[in-house]
Amino acid sequence: MRNKKLWRIVSVSLCVLCVIFIFSNSLDNGEESSAKSGLVVAVLQQVAEIFTDGATVSESFVRTMAHFSEFALLGFLLMLSVKTFTQRYLKNIFLVLFISLAVAVIDEILQLFSAGRASDVLDVAVDFSGAVTGILFFVLIVKISHSIVIVRRRKKDAGKA
Repeated sequence: MRNKKLWRIVSVSLCVLCVIFIFSNSLDNGEESSAKSGLVVAVLQQVAEIFTDGATVSESFVRTMAHFSEFALLGFLLMLSVKTFTQRYLKNIFLVLFISLAVAVIDEILQLFSAGRASDVLDVAVDFSGAVTGILFFVLIVKISHSIVIVRRRKKDAGKA
């Protein structure tokens, strides 16, 4: 029981930290945000040049992938958190989807208050699709691990017979 309580605290804390990270990025002004994206673009551009000749990495692509990735992480962590409270986590998937969408909308609204930033409905769609991907990835991992446990039990039981 104590271990379950610890997992709940850890998983909810990770969700909160992820949301704080997302919102803190949205509160960066346009110049700060562009500088962060520029660093990532520079690194990815060097990597791209190793594998391809003349490939370019755009800041727009990096920003889109950053939004998608941070929300994929959020979706995954929200599902993990729900699973620590109930084994019937799929019954609560709409709650996770709602929270993900709400965070995406609030994230875009926050950008309206940051100098040099703009809000975009397309970003909400990217954010939400990232969250859905994280949710699906979590469900896939749970289903695969459950299948592995079942196969191991059957092998163990077959060995006893």
